[in-house]
Amino acid sequence: MKRYAAIVLIVGLLYCEPSKSQNPQATEGTKATHNDERGTEKSPLVVSARTVKSDAEAAEEKRKDTEQESTDNWTIWLTLAIAICAFLQFLGILGQIYVYLKQTGIMKDTLAAINRQAGHMETQNTTLAYSVKVAELANKRIVEKERARIVVKDEGLKVETGASKLFWYLVATVSINNVGSSRAFITKTEAEFFAVQNLDDIDLGKLESLVFPSDLLDPDKPVSPTLHFFPEKGIGLEQFSAAVNEFEMYLVIVGFIEYQTMGTRWHRNFGYIRKPSNGMYKALAALGGFAGTPEEKLSQGFWGTDHRYPNDEYQIFDNPENQNPN
Repeated sequence: MKRYAAIVLIVGLLYCEPSKSQNPQATEGTKATHNDERGTEKSPLVVSARTVKSDAEAAEEKRKDTEQESTDNWTIWLTLAIAICAFLQFLGILGQIYVYLKQTGIMKDTLAAINRQAGHMETQNTTLAYSVKVAELANKRIVEKERARIVVKDEGLKVETGASKLFWYLVATVSINNVGSSRAFITKTEAEFFAVQNLDDIDLGKLESLVFPSDLLDPDKPVSPTLHFFPEKGIGLEQFSAAVNEFEMYLVIVGFIEYQTMGTRWHRNFGYIRKPSNGMYKALAALGGFAGTPEEKLSQGFWGTDHRYPNDEYQIFDNPENQNPN
């Protein structure tokens, strides 16, 4: 311990010696201070306000620095919050993109499923349409096979006269038969017996009802309605017969029959022109033989068809577009 104390004492002496060498300068400084006249009457004390103002400014600057630091801190935290919000928004956008992509995939799958279903439905519809068409064809064949079918044939011409033969008229008979397998329900019949000089003068709008014994016509049970022609007054039977045999007068019967069978409706036309067989009578007359009576000349002819009056049949539809144009 004594050794350490001696060492410390020696070091202290060494540091004190420079201080002693500077004492003269300190003494001179003290003297100079005693000779300074500042603050006396000869040199009044002037206090500069800069020191006080500088302190206020320092305080203001410190306050501003504090506010700026606080503002900067708020700015930093606000910027950080905005950055966090932007990051979260970015994550939300990424989530929306993901959801959109998933929904797009689901929509594509759904659309593909719908297209497949539509294809299946189209195939089913095609198959159904084909089945319906096959069923319609089968039903049509059944109807064509089992339905009623009406045919019309002529049964000649008769001349009816009175006792004096001054009064006469013609009677044409037609045979109407159902040659089908089902019963026919007659809904409408019209016909007329014409005697004209020109075949184009026949007015088909003047047909009258044809009388049937019943509205029902069973298969293979024909009926024979009659049509009558009454001549104008003043025309004799011989004169009329000669006009018919010389083709100066034409006898025509036209008409139609409408009927229903197995849920279908049909329209049957018929029309005939009387064609006399006068060649034999002309040959007999040339030989001086019997030329035949007017009644025989008329009744020995036959009924023939003509393109002006069709003998056809067609189905009646509720839709006019499907109607037979004839």
